[in-house]
Amino acid sequence: MAIKSTDYMVDLETVGKWAGCPILSIGAVIFPRGEGELGAEFYQAIDFQSCLDVGLVADADTHHWWMQQSPEARAAAWDDQNKLRIDEALQKFTDYLRKHSTLDQTLVWGNGSGFDNEILKLAFIKCGMPIPWNFRGDRDFRTLKDLAPSVFVNSEGVHHHALDDAKYQARLAMKMFDGLQEKQTAIVKAVKPRVKPLDKKFDKPAKRR
Repeated sequence: MAIKSTDYMVDLETVGKWAGCPILSIGAVIFPRGEGELGAEFYQAIDFQSCLDVGLVADADTHHWWMQQSPEARAAAWDDQNKLRIDEALQKFTDYLRKHSTLDQTLVWGNGSGFDNEILKLAFIKCGMPIPWNFRGDRDFRTLKDLAPSVFVNSEGVHHHALDDAKYQARLAMKMFDGLQEKQTAIVKAVKPRVKPLDKKFDKPAKRR
């Protein structure tokens, strides 16, 4: 019997573009493939200094880029009064995943094969914590977008707010899956099953000896 998996769209706000950079916030939401409603959400802001304390390294260009973003985005990433240390935030994220799926049921969608998932993985390693999903559960939202470039949904909330971006990406993924399902259904209906003509040589009853 196939294991029923749970799809999580994850978005990070970071100070860098590669695994090993500090994480400012984690946003995530459960989403169904195709039509339906978004599921349980997760959001947590993270103390920047705590990331440096475990050996994560900031990128100066990304730090400068943050200074050019909207006041709302900067406030959410840098000034949230409910920040946790990086290890506390990762434990809280793990608890969120385990509440809704087992290790092998967890599918984590990041926006780029080398970005969200890999940054999170190395953060778990730096904190001496187990990665809360199987390596087979990695999914790449950027590749999915490339397969359906014309699909569009309206964005809502604050751009570069981890949870708002995760929800936007999840809605986009749902619409893409819905379109792919429609195409598959149309193909199945269009392809008529081939019926092999009877071979008269072998359709005759066997002779009695």
